[in-house]
Amino acid sequence: MYKHSHKTINALEYIFFTKYLSHQRIKNMALMIAQPIINYLSEIFNDYKTHQSKFLERKQYVSTILLNTLVSDVTGLSKKFKNRANNYRTEYVISDNSMNAIKVILATQAQVINSSDYQDFSDITCQLKARK
Repeated sequence: MYKHSHKTINALEYIFFTKYLSHQRIKNMALMIAQPIINYLSEIFNDYKTHQSKFLERKQYVSTILLNTLVSDVTGLSKKFKNRANNYRTEYVISDNSMNAIKVILATQAQVINSSDYQDFSDITCQLKARK
């Protein structure tokens, strides 16, 4: 369990959907995999809380970060595999949850781009007089 790739959501998915969770060793491995994920998500959350005012002040910078995140390829396709779709390269192929993940990501992106409840990406781009 020394490699970074052994401490990812994909590694956790592998353990949950291909191993017997009744074995104590497997449970321990799942906990070892989950801890760095929990730490990483906590770090992101704390950074957002710490730098919240910077995010609100620097709208153009935040818009750039959001846009780069929104255009990321959630299905695992890239230039390397252009026009050669393959389900085995999707994010959660073992648990068959790739489509569920994509739906949640798209719903979240829709909130970021066009929300009636708060100032969103679309509002900010209009304020910055973006034309394209």
